[in-house]
Amino acid sequence: KLSVPLNEISLYRVCNAVDPDAFDKMIGIHTTPSPFCPVGKNIKPVLNSAYDSIKQDMIESMKRVTLDTMVDDFHHLLNIM
Repeated sequence: KLSVPLNEISLYRVCNAVDPDAFDKMIGIHTTPSPFCPVGKNIKPVLNSAYDSIKQDMIESMKRVTLDTMVDDFHHLLNIM
């Protein structure tokens, strides 16, 4: 049984509860580049800002999707079939 209404449970909340590191895993930089690769060993500072922005956009989008909406969408699809 859920302790809060479906419209208060966002996709972000579910994802974060299941795996708090999920967003870093989805959008992250390879952590062990070859020290011999001039791109790999220098790319992290270049990509950090862009990846942080992408991650924030994804989180904000996931916060707008609620379980209530997903259940409604599911029921709508069932009625179409």
